[in-house]
Amino acid sequence: MKEKIEKLLHVVKVHCITNYITAKEVANAIYALGAMPMLADDPDEVKDMTAQADALMINIGTLNARTIRSMLKAGLYANALEKKTIFAPVGAGRSDLRLRTCEDLLSHVDFDIIVGKPEELVAILSGKREGEEKVPATDEELEQLAKAVSEEHGCVSVLLGERIIVSDSKDVYRGETLNPGLACCVSIPCILAGMVSAYVGADPDSGMAASITAVKALYEASELAVHRSKSLGLGTGFLDNLLLSAVDEMEMTVGISQVPPLFQELKAEKI
Repeated sequence: MKEKIEKLLHVVKVHCITNYITAKEVANAIYALGAMPMLADDPDEVKDMTAQADALMINIGTLNARTIRSMLKAGLYANALEKKTIFAPVGAGRSDLRLRTCEDLLSHVDFDIIVGKPEELVAILSGKREGEEKVPATDEELEQLAKAVSEEHGCVSVLLGERIIVSDSKDVYRGETLNPGLACCVSIPCILAGMVSAYVGADPDSGMAASITAVKALYEASELAVHRSKSLGLGTGFLDNLLLSAVDEMEMTVGISQVPPLFQELKAEKI
């Protein structure tokens, strides 16, 4: 009985050092899945927060000297404690600062999962600014890019294009094509990184399956959100809120409380 109660009381905690622009959406998405977001980016606090967390998610969308220091400090501490680490190299090729930050983080921190758009993954592989390297366009090329990132960094990669591709360098999962109605929803990559973090925090040994579960949940929620937006005659500005509401409804079918059986099913599938 004691073990059962302790299991029920356990809440997956995700420490997020994230993009200020989408911090609210990321936190709400994690919370909607039944996990607890913890947003802290002061260098003097990140070790305490990382110690309490089941996973650490670093998103470089809004960088400054203080948060760069916090990211490296938290990442190294997460590795020392064997916590799961997720990296979202948002806008990686947009500036020299972002490229240097990615290089420093990837050189010193062992990330378990990297979540990014094709152009961001190209940037962290090549070390070059956007526009200096060709970005893959076909499904086959994008799959090779996802596998290359996984091989280079010994991690699971989640590539967010028109369709989401997940790879662990050996296997590749091809997700459904995301609804084009979400094109205006700039928070999608950040929300996905947060959802992946929640799922891998729930089952640390299932990086590939955790990522696929997050992708499936996002796809289901996005279809529902776009449908509701059209049926209610709402503008695109409401999509973020509708998406988070839909994620909350997914909790009973793909939420944290349902992770173990879902992962068992995914592990048994031929991906």
